[in-house]
Amino acid sequence: MDEEKQEKAIRIKSLEALLKKYEDSYYSGEAEISDSEFDLLYEELKSLDPKNALLRKISGESSGVKKVKKKHRGYWPPESLTDTPPRI
Repeated sequence: MDEEKQEKAIRIKSLEALLKKYEDSYYSGEAEISDSEFDLLYEELKSLDPKNALLRKISGESSGVKKVKKKHRGYWPPESLTDTPPRI
């Protein structure tokens, strides 16, 4: 039974590391896995350790604010909007 607990603890640490890595890559705009694959890892950690602090961080429960994925948009200087000739 002690070996079973040890294996569970190792898997929990592994899942924590993977989830942190994949969360960081997702929010930097370079996702390494799909959302559904991430969800499977999240659910596995949740089943092994329901009170894990990382689960609250990922789901946004601890801060009440969810992260927003960075989107890089082109920059349009304000002058370019006013210098456009009117359409006739």
